[in-house]
Amino acid sequence: MDMALHTRSTELDLDAQQRMVPALLRWLAARHGEPVSQVETHLSQVLLAGGLAWKLHKALATDFVDFRRLSQRHQDAHEELRLNRRLAEPLYLGLDAVTGSPDAPTLQGWPPAAGSVLLDVAVRMRAFDPRQQWDALLARGALTVPMLQHLAQRLAQAQADAPVATPADAARAAERATRPLRDTLATLRRLCPQLAPRWQALQDWAAAQAAALADWWTERHAGGFVREGHGDLHLANIAQVDGVPMPFDALAFDPALRWIDVGADLAFLRMDLAAHLRPDLAGRLLDAWLQRTGDAGSLRGERHERVARALVRAKVAALRQAQALAAGQAPEAGAAEAALLQALALAERLVRPRRPALLLCCGLSGSGKSALGESLLDQGELVRWRSDLERKRLRGLAPLARSGSTLDRGLYRPEAQAAVYRHLLGLAEATLAGGQHTLLDATFLRREQREAAAGLARRLGLDCWILPFEAPPEVLGQRLRARRARGDDPSEADEAVLAAQMERAEPLDDDERGRCWRPDAVWCGPDGRPQADWASLRARLDRAP
Repeated sequence: MDMALHTRSTELDLDAQQRMVPALLRWLAARHGEPVSQVETHLSQVLLAGGLAWKLHKALATDFVDFRRLSQRHQDAHEELRLNRRLAEPLYLGLDAVTGSPDAPTLQGWPPAAGSVLLDVAVRMRAFDPRQQWDALLARGALTVPMLQHLAQRLAQAQADAPVATPADAARAAERATRPLRDTLATLRRLCPQLAPRWQALQDWAAAQAAALADWWTERHAGGFVREGHGDLHLANIAQVDGVPMPFDALAFDPALRWIDVGADLAFLRMDLAAHLRPDLAGRLLDAWLQRTGDAGSLRGERHERVARALVRAKVAALRQAQALAAGQAPEAGAAEAALLQALALAERLVRPRRPALLLCCGLSGSGKSALGESLLDQGELVRWRSDLERKRLRGLAPLARSGSTLDRGLYRPEAQAAVYRHLLGLAEATLAGGQHTLLDATFLRREQREAAAGLARRLGLDCWILPFEAPPEVLGQRLRARRARGDDPSEADEAVLAAQMERAEPLDDDERGRCWRPDAVWCGPDGRPQADWASLRARLDRAP
């Protein structure tokens, strides 16, 4: 980091740096004996040759970053290396020095040799196939649920290992969380005054959210949920490399934008998936992360974060539109305006009033509850909590760990079962507070369990619907045996547990039957797994307050 290591350095302005880049490309082509390529963004130049990439920060200043001085670019390059090695270490190889003169530059390792004239600092990376970026994979239908689940697992682990924000800063947590959205809206009002009524409506919503979530932000900060994250986690900043999802290009230049709630990075990616009209993948991503973390509390502010990220996208489009208009580039200005309006429409959809509902699965082990839950997740705005998984979490066990519990023993003792249902209701309350439809995937065979859930919904002024499941006893037994043989499910229910459930189950009463989702709304799809007629349920769920 010590710039005094170098005997001499030269401060390049943007014009000199722009003259240096083509010369550096020619040097790379001669050195590697093959064609080289260049990718330019609004903040950087990336040069690619010989399976490597060198990223140079532009010597410019914007309203959010200043890279005009060599020391500033050096500091950011160092931070970029540190931050990105957390989740993409195979890609981030080190720093290189650009030495020589703007017209005859060369690259050498860091620190540069004594006597060299230092012009700039480059982040040296391993190049990857751009077709493996997640935006490219999504465009050709190759982004899969297992990839999302793998990313959720890696992200959750990185967050657990990340530095925690200082508790002393908790008093300023609300201000720090709300400032980016306020600033973005102010910029949008200046850039697009013709849309003033729409910006005002969003500003009013943001002010209401700031008041409603102030205590929550403080509690999250004090509880250790504000950590050093990625800060810019969207589809174009993730790549499949060696079969592993690797987030890259973490936000280095502004610490305030990466010291965020652990749910914020996930919210950005969910917003991006929704913007690409893939709510199914957004729902599966959230489910995978929640299964790993159990962090129901994060959902309270998740919608605020998604709105903020959607409007950042609108701001970037507005800036591009202004630049294109100033340059007389009408087609580019039109494309930027379309992107702006698309991002604005997404933000407006997210702020619409939403009345979440509580959904209870009710059925014996093996009756198809979890399979239906998988189907409902594809709607993107539903959160599922599984009793089998939460039972393990309460005991500190991994989801697929075997406890050796038998009927009425261990994890299945009556008092342990009661604790699981209380825990599920706590998760549901937190999720419903975030405006998310909530599905509790448990047997709910006892009337008191169902009544406790219905009581929670009544207290919150929300609806509680029951999804009943049935299957012949011989089918239930076959499914349990097959599930145990596969070893891919957290449930430890066996035939003895099933027999006890059959004996102890309490039928639905008249009131409960009146709150059931229609029996014809669920059927078996081509693969024999339960599927959901979401439209028939949505008509009941998505009612405005």
